[in-house]
Amino acid sequence: MSKMRLLILLIAVGAGGAAFFLVSSNETENVNMAALVPQNEGPEMVRVLVAAENLAQGAVVNAEKTKWVKWPKSSVPEFYITEENKEFYDGLPQTRTRRLIRENEAIFAQNTVRHGEGGMMAAIMTPGMRAVTVRVSAEQTSGGFILPGDRVDVFAFGVDLQDSDGRPQSKLLLPNVRVLAIDQLVDSAEGQSAIIGRTVTLEVTPEQVKRFIASRENQTMTLVLRSIFDANNDNTMTATEPDQVVIIRYGQG
Repeated sequence: MSKMRLLILLIAVGAGGAAFFLVSSNETENVNMAALVPQNEGPEMVRVLVAAENLAQGAVVNAEKTKWVKWPKSSVPEFYITEENKEFYDGLPQTRTRRLIRENEAIFAQNTVRHGEGGMMAAIMTPGMRAVTVRVSAEQTSGGFILPGDRVDVFAFGVDLQDSDGRPQSKLLLPNVRVLAIDQLVDSAEGQSAIIGRTVTLEVTPEQVKRFIASRENQTMTLVLRSIFDANNDNTMTATEPDQVVIIRYGQG
């Protein structure tokens, strides 16, 4: 009886060893075959220029407000800006947005505008506003301390504005008006404190356009610089005598 048990045990051990050998051989073969199969490295990627933050209409686009993100090369639209577009990237300081560009949205030629291109003035204007221009006298600009982006009060002065004694008077025509440009300059250079120009472009409401044009044709226009600290305050002084106004820039209709 013990010989029979020993024989059964030897048969079981032999069968187990054979099974282990077959499994091991199969696993080794599978590992070797996997090593021979090429691994998928994914699609080729390129870097695309996008906004690093929300950029309002008319905002200046520069390197600090943009970033590069990886994009599958096969799906990049032709008009997107990649690292190969060095000329566009180098010109970012002279670029403004035509419309709101949201964070992580691509930046390209169609949603931006550059100095010298059509649409620059329209891009920097507040929606719903209008641009009007007044000529200025180079001899009476007081150093040209008004710069693009400043806020001014527009005064009118003329012989048809007289007090009861017949003395010429000035009147406040438009309060708290934004200066869009001086001549063709919509930005002042870094550190620049004065610009001598011959025309000033102002941003006004549609209702103010007719009044402004009528006064420009018949009266002397004077722009009075507002403090940067109350530029957003609509409260302003009432009409006053000409000698009480600090004239910063002068215009003749």
